[in-house]
Parts: sequence; structure tokens; C-alpha cells
Amino acid sequence: MEAKVAAYLKSKMPKATNISVANLRRVPGGAAQETWFFDAQWQEGDEQVVRKLVLRRSQEGGPLATDRVTEFKVLKSLEATPVPVPRVYWAEGGSEWLERPFLIMDRLEGEVAFEAIADPERKRAVARDFVKALANLHALDWQKLGLSFLGVPQTAEECAEREVDRWASIYSREELEPQPLFEAELLWLRRNKPKSVERVSLLWGDVGPGNFIFRGDRVSGLIDAELAHLGDPMDDLGFLLWRSRARQMLPREELLETYERFSGIKVNEESVRYYQVLSNLKTAVMVNTATRGYCDGRSNAPHLAVVGLSIFRNNLQQAAQLAGL
Repeated sequence: MEAKVAAYLKSKMPKATNISVANLRRVPGGAAQETWFFDAQWQEGDEQVVRKLVLRRSQEGGPLATDRVTEFKVLKSLEATPVPVPRVYWAEGGSEWLERPFLIMDRLEGEVAFEAIADPERKRAVARDFVKALANLHALDWQKLGLSFLGVPQTAEECAEREVDRWASIYSREELEPQPLFEAELLWLRRNKPKSVERVSLLWGDVGPGNFIFRGDRVSGLIDAELAHLGDPMDDLGFLLWRSRARQMLPREELLETYERFSGIKVNEESVRYYQVLSNLKTAVMVNTATRGYCDGRSNAPHLAVVGLSIFRNNLQQAAQLAGL
């Protein structure tokens, strides 16, 4: 595979010479897509260029089928903003080069395992810096960044409807067996859509611990932008509160106060609860999709299938509790 990556780099940098790729290896984490690290070097005139890079490749039979080119465009648009992201270089939507779609970006220095931070003060500082990064993301002018192609919801109800329809459609396509509780929760989401939204923002979609890199007590980059979309900022907050509860991020009140202060967006508690219900359902859809991929022979990762079965039931139970069902 190193030879294929080197050939690709050569095609993108025709003036570069002595291109080499080394230490290509797949790294754990990121169940939805494959993550590969590699080192590249080449000659540009008299300059020797060395880069530590990441190849993010679509995975067959994983929990989430998303578009690497769209992810590339989102990350590229953020490079000149206050939101820290890795610099992206190239993306391919076809199978010509590496069998599946992929993108190539800088490898950021730092850590991912937020829950492994032992020092409580450092952990709190990292968490607050992450919430600040999320607030900055939501405050961006996505129109000036050219992100209207993501689809622009016009109302609060449409913000919710677009996401509910998206995940309901995926589940319908990947369903393993009838799930009455899932259908009841889906009906609740359709009947209880938020009626107001302060502003439509660029959302990360899959937000929280595990999807950002930090060094010291600062966030050096948000990663995994595959679920980025335009919508209600409470959508990201709902997902963050659901996700961070298990990873001890910040007390709820402090997290929301920090978010309001840096974003200038007032938190709507009812909308947050709504999107917490949706967060449980969309995660249930993702793990169900991974299980279906294994059952169909599209994936050879039985651990995702086994874990997926238990997580699926747990997500449905949490959603039912939040919705009062």
C-alpha cells in the first residue's frame, strides 16, 4: 500500500522529486472509518520536505457510510478560522487509487484519550478549551465559508426534521428486525420538534471526547468531521452532553455556562433534551448498521457486531427515559 500512496502523492505533486512513503500503519480507534498514519518526504527544488500525515479511508461495512470529499471541504473551509482543525491536502471520492474513498491531512501532535487525563485541573482546562472550540464553530459565518452546499434548513422544525429523516432512512435500509421501541421514539421525535432556533450554525455532528486532539491543556484540533451539517446548535450540545456523561467532561451547568459565554448563543434546555433523545437514536442506528454489515459479510469485525447489539438496546432505553416513554 505504501507504493500506491507514493504514486498518488506523485500524481498530486508533479514537480516534486524523490517522493517516499514510510511507516504506513493502521491505528486503532475511529470505528466508522479507517485511520492510517504514515511519514512522507520529497524534494521541492533545494528544499527537503518532511510531513507526518494521516490517511482517512472509508471503511466497508462500518457503522457509518459518509463522503470523504464532503469531509475534506468542511475541514478545508475551517483552516483560516479560530476553530482548530488539521490541514487537509487531498481527497478522492472514487476507488481508483486506494480501493475506497479517502482524504489525506496533517497528523496533529497530541492525545485523544480525554478520559485518561489523571490531573483533575488539567482535565477541566482541556474540557473548557474544547467547549470554547465548539462555541467558536457555532459562531462562524458558514455562508461566507461557502458551506451552503451542506443544505440549509429554514426553520427550527426543519433543522430537526432533516436529521430525523436522515437517520430514519439509514435505519430503514439497515434494519435487522422489527424494533417497536425505536419506532415509538421516532414518532416522539417527529411530534416534538423544537419550535424555535436562535441561529442556524455549522455543527460537528459527532462531537465530544474521542473526536478532538489535545496537547497540554489546550485543544489542538477537532477531528472526524464526517457528520458535519447545518442545523440547530442545541443538536451538538445534546450529543455532547450524552457523550460526555460517560467520560466525565464537565458538570452540566459549567459546560452550558462556558458554551453560552463563548458562543453568545443562549441554551434552550428543551431543545437540548430533544437532541439528546435524537443522539441516542442516531448512535443506535450506527451500531445497528455495523452489526448488519457483519451479518451481511461486508465487515470482518465481529467485535463491532457484538458490542453493537448491547449498545443498541442501551441507547433505546436511554432515549425512552429522556422522552418519558
